[in-house]
Amino acid sequence: MRAYVASLKFGYRQITRDNMLLLMIFGPILCGVIFKYGIPILEEYISERYGLGKVLVPYYLLFDTLLSYIALNLICTVSSFIILEEHDDDVAAYLFVTPIGYSGYIFTRIITPIIIAFFLSLVVMLFFNLSELSFPLILSLIFLSMLYSAAVTLFTVSKAKNKVEGLALTKLSGVVFVGLLVPFFVNTNIQFLFGVLPSFWLAKASVSYGTSFFIPSILLGAICSAFWILIFYNKFKNKLF
Repeated sequence: MRAYVASLKFGYRQITRDNMLLLMIFGPILCGVIFKYGIPILEEYISERYGLGKVLVPYYLLFDTLLSYIALNLICTVSSFIILEEHDDDVAAYLFVTPIGYSGYIFTRIITPIIIAFFLSLVVMLFFNLSELSFPLILSLIFLSMLYSAAVTLFTVSKAKNKVEGLALTKLSGVVFVGLLVPFFVNTNIQFLFGVLPSFWLAKASVSYGTSFFIPSILLGAICSAFWILIFYNKFKNKLF
């Protein structure tokens, strides 16, 4: 246990030395405040400026779904940058021969941040959601976002060679985020062509809440993310060894 704590402290010190990582740690709260108060102000401005009705209100659920992912992803991105820096400096190889070992390294660098991000995201969603979401839906969205973020983290650390490439790949991974929009704007079955993207099932669970397809959406979303996690975890493991 002492080795695990030491590894976590080492990671914490890396965060405190990088202002960008520190900002990302507080990012979920900042995003929550912007979503909760900024979007309604923007809605009011658009309505008054252009004499329109409710423009953004119908998409509050979309914003809440996006927030559930952002809060988790920011923390997981910090973790991926730490891993890349340690790999680039050969620190990871050193940690493998300490009592923490490979499994402990994975636990402290990937699993622990995801657990922390889960609870932080829960707080953010409870206080800053726009749609007055029910607690079961909030938990479901955070669960799927957790798996989705894990897949993105493993994708980043398995492909990038350093933090600069990691930042670029993190932005590139946003391309698959298009799946989040599909269930909100496509009503035909053609939407399921995007079912290979974890983001699709995150949004599908949102729009399906209260229907018979809600539970299947969660299960299919978990399976989809697990598929991507398995692929990139193996690539990450091969990279380390």
